[in-house]
Amino acid sequence: MKRPGVNICFFFLLLLLSAVHGQEEAAAKGIDSEKLKFHLNYLRMNVATLEFQFEKRTPEKKAVALTIEAQSSRAVNSLFYVNNRYELILNEANFLPRFVRKTINQKNVDYLRIQRFDHQQGKVAVDDTFQYDVPEPCYDYFSMLYFLRFGVADTSSMVNFYLDGEFVISHVKAVFSRDTREIEVSGGKFTATEVKLEFSSYRKEKRPWKTDLLTNRLTKSGSEVLIFLSADARRLPLKIIYRNSWTRTTMELVDY
Repeated sequence: MKRPGVNICFFFLLLLLSAVHGQEEAAAKGIDSEKLKFHLNYLRMNVATLEFQFEKRTPEKKAVALTIEAQSSRAVNSLFYVNNRYELILNEANFLPRFVRKTINQKNVDYLRIQRFDHQQGKVAVDDTFQYDVPEPCYDYFSMLYFLRFGVADTSSMVNFYLDGEFVISHVKAVFSRDTREIEVSGGKFTATEVKLEFSSYRKEKRPWKTDLLTNRLTKSGSEVLIFLSADARRLPLKIIYRNSWTRTTMELVDY
């Protein structure tokens, strides 16, 4: 005769395993759509607002669309005006960028630039007039964030990839912390895990044109970025800290 207690324990064990698997699957697949709002802080002052909008395309295209609006705050408009828009199409499976359109309107540069990524050939075409080689896998700043959130299956080890800063290529080492910590941002209180990014130069050539502030700043060799992700299936980017030898900038989640 079977023991009823054993059957009950086995039943609850199956439920537990199913729940854990469901959470892992949700994290791996990412999300269908979301809107996130951040404040960019420098010298303890809100200097800009960034709004992210993310949504999956039809299943046939196997792609996701990501749009970011960056607007400087009134406090700094007279010093460094920023009104930039970034539109990206990413592969759904690995979040590699296919297409990037930048509409940049800031104090020092004003332009429309389009990048088309061919990851099979390892090339990027810029405005259909210039082409350069990239190592693989190669992300840009924004696609990298979604890759770290949903594209890394094993977050207990180090991940290596490349970052395209418009011709300037960096090697990135991402180390996921095994520990969690409580973190409070304007968007609420969360349990978070930390991802540490270290950048090193892959190509010595200088970019033959000027680019936007975010792209240019992040790809400087020796920079370090800390990303705090919520320790749940959504893996919300709660806080991003950029620092080098002389500056520190923080992007903090305020609404989601």
